[in-house]
Amino acid sequence: MIEALSSETAYEIFRLLNETPATPSRIADQLNQSVQNVHYHLENLESAGVIEVTDTCYSEKGREMSVYVVSEDPTLLFLGTEDDRPSLKRAFKSFASLLGPPSILLAAGESIAQFVTTE
Repeated sequence: MIEALSSETAYEIFRLLNETPATPSRIADQLNQSVQNVHYHLENLESAGVIEVTDTCYSEKGREMSVYVVSEDPTLLFLGTEDDRPSLKRAFKSFASLLGPPSILLAAGESIAQFVTTE
């Protein structure tokens, strides 16, 4: 998951999908990226369980396109020792009640992105 979110492009794709479902071509347009590059990152994010296909639609040319969203059951990556676990669980329960699961993953993603870029 860290590897999938460590790329700036992948992280921007995740943030976009956290706001609204989108097709690869829409993501490419909004992020000023090639569709091929977006597909690469979508495959990595989907393999990591961070996003999933929720629907399909058709382009004007009749091509079938997948519609991606942030996974409803995101994986939470825990970095710390056993001693940290109880306080971390309490903190994430507080966040969950305020923000909901996708936002928790987004917050974790922001921390991961910051950690990865500073290492």
